[in-house]
Amino acid sequence: MINSTSKKFIAEAIGTFALVAAVCGTILSGQSGLMAALAGGLALMTMIYAVGGISGGHFNPAVSLAATISNRISSQEFVSYLAAQLVGAILAVLLCQTLFANASLATTVATPAIGVSATTIIIAEAVGTFFLALTVLGVTSAQTISRSLAGLAIGSTLVLGGLLIGSLTGAALNPARILAPAIFAGDFTNIISYLIGPFVGAAIAGLVGNVLFTADSSSSSSSSGSSYNNNQNQSRRAA
Repeated sequence: MINSTSKKFIAEAIGTFALVAAVCGTILSGQSGLMAALAGGLALMTMIYAVGGISGGHFNPAVSLAATISNRISSQEFVSYLAAQLVGAILAVLLCQTLFANASLATTVATPAIGVSATTIIIAEAVGTFFLALTVLGVTSAQTISRSLAGLAIGSTLVLGGLLIGSLTGAALNPARILAPAIFAGDFTNIISYLIGPFVGAAIAGLVGNVLFTADSSSSSSSSGSSYNNNQNQSRRAA
């Protein structure tokens, strides 16, 4: 019998795999900008509905950091989530490299527009990730009016992030999505800025979540995954 920790690891790996594969595959197929953001948003939404009830549907180390700071998951779980997300992202890039053998993997590496400074990258990625992480914390909170549309809300936030800062940084908003292509392409240009931004934005979101969602912050054992499960149970009783 697979234990709860293993199930969460598998769920996070699968969800991150789908997200990174969707974004990188779209880019390698010749699409970019809004199409890549839309692909990522749809993949994120789908995976949240598919396996979000198991792990909370983070699929992003920055979101997991926000969840840790807001006491949704423990620090030990954060390490497990981070490992799962990196595994999923790496496997996704391997798949894309195999499927799109004639395309350059370098095009999937997070790259800023010409003239965009490191400071701008950090600020833009921090702002985008802040709203993404805060949305995850908000729609899975016990204080939320309805959690049935959580996947749609979170996926839409990723797309909105692409619309807001996509022309500046590509709106990566995800350290796993940033690291995996960079490793395989051997291109670590601006990697520090792209990692600092999401983690800073997520940390701020976690702190804000502690203020806004006090009912959830009071217990370190509460998690995003339980929010989905509780919502499903309430729906059954109502029926």
